[in-house]
Amino acid sequence: MSRFNNKILSLALKAKGFNNYSPSLKKSGELALIKRVLNLGIDEVFDVGANIGQYSEIFLKYSNARTFAFEPMEESFNRLLSIQLFNQRMIPFNFALGAGEYEADIFYGSERHHLATISPEVLQIPYVERNNSKSRRIKVRTLDRVFLEIQHQYNVTKLDCIKIDTEGFELDVLKGASLVLTEIKPKAIILEWNLHQLFRGITLLQIQELLPDYQAFRVLPFRKSLYPPINIVILPSPS
Repeated sequence: MSRFNNKILSLALKAKGFNNYSPSLKKSGELALIKRVLNLGIDEVFDVGANIGQYSEIFLKYSNARTFAFEPMEESFNRLLSIQLFNQRMIPFNFALGAGEYEADIFYGSERHHLATISPEVLQIPYVERNNSKSRRIKVRTLDRVFLEIQHQYNVTKLDCIKIDTEGFELDVLKGASLVLTEIKPKAIILEWNLHQLFRGITLLQIQELLPDYQAFRVLPFRKSLYPPINIVILPSPS
């Protein structure tokens, strides 16, 4: 009965928000999550690790928010530029965000593949190693420095939501956002949590310690609600 029992266990864990990844944001529960976040009153969004703009397009479709999208891969960035042609609320930037201002190697397979990562540790994960056989040099900047520049250039006075999907680099992005997190205090932070963090030795506790005024939740699949902590995580400010 082991195969049957493993299947039941897998389905039960997915129902609790573990391993609930799906190419469809509706099936994974992420679409329902974004709509719930928008109810908080979202005008300015940072989409960090935007890839080809799947998240950005949802924010643009269901709200009047401006979306500042950050993507270091050239072809994915060009896709963001094409979105901008039809919607000027999309503002893309062709670099990564991290804990400092420097250059780094990014590992990838195809230009638009969502597994591109700055973290060499996650190449130990078999499915990542198979897909990320190439590398190139990219620019990394801090969210704090970029926000200060955007404030003046685009007349931004607040940052309501930060979405981070950087294949194991999420903690680094948050470390480079200490000013924004303590003084601007976004209403919600959405980040991916998977095997990549485990290979880098990063725990949810480390992220929670950077965000003492926030509470963590798992996203449940199939339009369900939120569940206290992992996988995709929303960290909303308490009311």
